Amino acid sequence: MKKITLAIALSLAAVQVDAAQLHFIDQSVSSQQQAQTYLSDKLTRDYQFAVQRRGHFGTYYSFMPLYESRPVFNLVDSLAVSNANRAFRYYQAQISHGADTASWPTESRLSLAEIVSIVDKPLAQLVANDIVEGWWQTPSGLSAGWRVDLSYGEDEDRIRHFFIIAADKTRLLGEQGYVAPYQLETTAVHSGNDVTTWLFDPDPKTSMMSETLHTEYVQDQRLPQAAFRLVTLRDLTRVEDQLALTGPYVKVADFLPPEEPVALLPDAGPLTSEQDSSTFLQQMAYYHIDTAQRHLRQLGFVQDKAIHYQPMVIDAQGSSNDQSAYSFYQNRILLGIGGRPDAQDADVIWHEYAHSITHFINPFEIGGDSGAIGEGFADFFAGAHSYRDEQGKIFEPDVMFNWDARFGGRTPRTLNDVNAQYNANYYYPAHISVRGTLGDQLWSTPIFQSLKLAEQHHGIEGMDDVERVVLEAMYGLGAGVTMNQLALSTIDIAKRMYPNRRYSEDLQQQFAEHNLLPKFVNVSQAQDISALSGQDELIVSVTNISDTDLTNVTLTPVANDHFSLAPANVANVPAGASQQVTLPLAWLKTATCGADFSLEFDVGFNSAVPVISSEKSRMTMVVGQAQRDTVIGEGGVIKDASGTSGGAVTSNGVSTFYLDVTNSDLTLDKDFRVNLDFTHPDLQEISIELTSPSGRSVRLWNNGYYSQTHFDFELPSSISDVDLSVFHDEQFRGRWKLQIVDERPSQDKDIVAQLHRWSISQTQTYQCQAPTPNPPPTPAPEPTPAPDVVTKKSSSGGPFNPLSYLFIALLIGWRIRNFTKENI
Repeated sequence: MKKITLAIALSLAAVQVDAAQLHFIDQSVSSQQQAQTYLSDKLTRDYQFAVQRRGHFGTYYSFMPLYESRPVFNLVDSLAVSNANRAFRYYQAQISHGADTASWPTESRLSLAEIVSIVDKPLAQLVANDIVEGWWQTPSGLSAGWRVDLSYGEDEDRIRHFFIIAADKTRLLGEQGYVAPYQLETTAVHSGNDVTTWLFDPDPKTSMMSETLHTEYVQDQRLPQAAFRLVTLRDLTRVEDQLALTGPYVKVADFLPPEEPVALLPDAGPLTSEQDSSTFLQQMAYYHIDTAQRHLRQLGFVQDKAIHYQPMVIDAQGSSNDQSAYSFYQNRILLGIGGRPDAQDADVIWHEYAHSITHFINPFEIGGDSGAIGEGFADFFAGAHSYRDEQGKIFEPDVMFNWDARFGGRTPRTLNDVNAQYNANYYYPAHISVRGTLGDQLWSTPIFQSLKLAEQHHGIEGMDDVERVVLEAMYGLGAGVTMNQLALSTIDIAKRMYPNRRYSEDLQQQFAEHNLLPKFVNVSQAQDISALSGQDELIVSVTNISDTDLTNVTLTPVANDHFSLAPANVANVPAGASQQVTLPLAWLKTATCGADFSLEFDVGFNSAVPVISSEKSRMTMVVGQAQRDTVIGEGGVIKDASGTSGGAVTSNGVSTFYLDVTNSDLTLDKDFRVNLDFTHPDLQEISIELTSPSGRSVRLWNNGYYSQTHFDFELPSSISDVDLSVFHDEQFRGRWKLQIVDERPSQDKDIVAQLHRWSISQTQTYQCQAPTPNPPPTPAPEPTPAPDVVTKKSSSGGPFNPLSYLFIALLIGWRIRNFTKENI
């Protein structure tokens, strides 16, 4: 279920925003003005108010930063203030000026005719409410543009919509849906006009607890009565002696083809409709949106805490495709009718409505991991509704879209992806798999499993609590939010809202299992280990990779069978700094020169982040001093694919690079490495293959998603855990071929695809100190043993210091999240 615009190309929504920073503080703040003053003083920025939201725990203020006295329309800095008037967190957007940022034109005006030509809306229906000069953040810098506040459409269904038009009047920079900045109260008219009807809730398979119902289904044949539930449509609008599907929280409309007028219903029930009929699908849309909003109100989101100030408009048959969508530009929902009509599955309706919730809470949800977060939360919200059902709790509770996704050859998403792992080197858009992990499931899994744990301990009350926590944690954030930032916000809010329950601990454990907690410490080997037995020492470098000072840092090694390490106190490690610490090492078994061992440490610390005081850190310890034979190849331009103006690909761009190894007799083994340094506007367009002199090949990159345009990594790595074992036992000498195939014409002509350099390397020698023999019975001194050298036959090479592992790690370009606290 994608969150897409109904009228404009998707590409306009795909604005990449640099990762923001999340900081924890303790500061007295009691008003919007004080919040703005605090952020302005702290971040040395001027602001324009954007939105204010009220949650259970506090109030959340968001402000657009000003550049040259004009607002940046798609960025906000936000301050979270508790009900006790203590600011406890702020979120700082990253403004990227870039090469494209230029001053605003000195003489520039925008006419209504120019607006019409760019936004492609009929002039007769168009009203420009306001035009504001400002900026739009793009990957290449701040672009000058007008934010045009437009209203259009029929009188009773007019849409308010922001269009950002470039200052040079040549193009549309972006769009934003209008969301009211703040409203103290909402007025909902409850007519009392109710009628009962037979519908699906949550879906036929779940109600019948049938694993095979979808395979037995016959088109146009009515499902057994057990598939239906008797429900009540509440507070409908009376039209003479009939009832319209318009109420305080939802309006069913027909605003997109196929045209299906919204039916009026009899005022007496129970109603029975054919499951494929328009009136059945329209009733499903009304009932489930109305129920979802009433559920939010039952959770306490009412009055000034209300989520949504106006009824949601939904078209139950808004597309002939098997695709439903929420338009965050127009604040409307459409449901597809391809395959099985999406309105037959409550999961789909609740999922799409959940997108409107995240957009209301954070209207600036672009960039970073916001796409996957939005999808994951939507699955969580829909799954929680099904889990409250008696059958839904028992029958396939972790399966999403259990009816709709069974048709059309699709696989339902899961709410329990036990193998999902977060990789902080990537951003996670909606519906994208990163190294085998679907980002949507990566976020939904830990929060849904935490909800199930809460239900085990506290029943329905526990489920309500966790839903409140998950919702509250999303307030006060902005563009570029990442999963580990939101994970931290979630466990922090859980601890603040429910200090006497273990929700925070359960969430922390679930997030940790999927690598979703921010990393504070990196531990790496700092000096060579030369001894193979007896007593020695391991010197490690402890690096604080956060931007908060760490105090009382301790390292506790996890026991292993090969050697023992003593724990150590590292004392204090300032943000960004490193400290070396020596750990006494006692070999339990004689080691082999060149052997490597995986170590794990329990790292304890105190920091500004209130809910994180420990983490696990892993490193590889190598025995001996390594010498590597490295051969560097030249780069060049990466050829782009060719295509037609209509988007069809006519030919791939194939670029081939060669590297000759002439002065080496090494045989390749597990220490063989490949380094790639290149730039490309979209790594999903390319594949990269390495071929050895004997003709063996390995795909180093296979059209994978990567959030950046510059790639500079040694492989294998966390970015691409490629298996190079096919080259083992092969000779290093000979001609190596690197082939890069571009399969789609680039849409970004500003970035030149280029291979800057590449290299291959193989360790040739490890040098160690031989084991010291037992002392002889006589006092005569023994000769000093000769060094023990394990050599992989070679005639060339240079020294390799294990410290370079740390340097390589820094080169990886981790998107290090920033978490700080100041006590003021």
